[in-house]
Amino acid sequence: MSELTDRELDAAVAKARGDTVPRVAIATGDGGASAALVESSPPFYGEFRVTRKDVEEFCQNHPSYEVGEWSRVKRYSTDISVAWELVEEMAQTGGIGVYNSTDGGWCMEHVPSEFNTPSVTEYADTAPRAICLAYLKAKEAK
Repeated sequence: MSELTDRELDAAVAKARGDTVPRVAIATGDGGASAALVESSPPFYGEFRVTRKDVEEFCQNHPSYEVGEWSRVKRYSTDISVAWELVEEMAQTGGIGVYNSTDGGWCMEHVPSEFNTPSVTEYADTAPRAICLAYLKAKEAK
């Protein structure tokens, strides 16, 4: 898992937590992207709201564009305040430790209070990333 990009790691954590991940329809083309709101999003900027159907119609009328998807996932692997949600969740099932490792990186340890559940130790360059890796490993161990 350490080979995952930050955004891939964020998505893996969101999936493991059972987070609802909003999907957004986008039109991509000409080297750029034009984002549209997901249909369940509330309108903003007055009454204006773009739906997936609007994006599909736009793409039909502009052949150089295609419909894509984009998900908005919390930034668990780069934002310590978001990653700390994982620490708090793990603390409910055992002992935890987040500290600087001797190589200048970060370490996250989780020692479950549940009998016969293995401890988890993960190292990474940043604390949020170490927390994410340990969280996923702990989820796998269950």
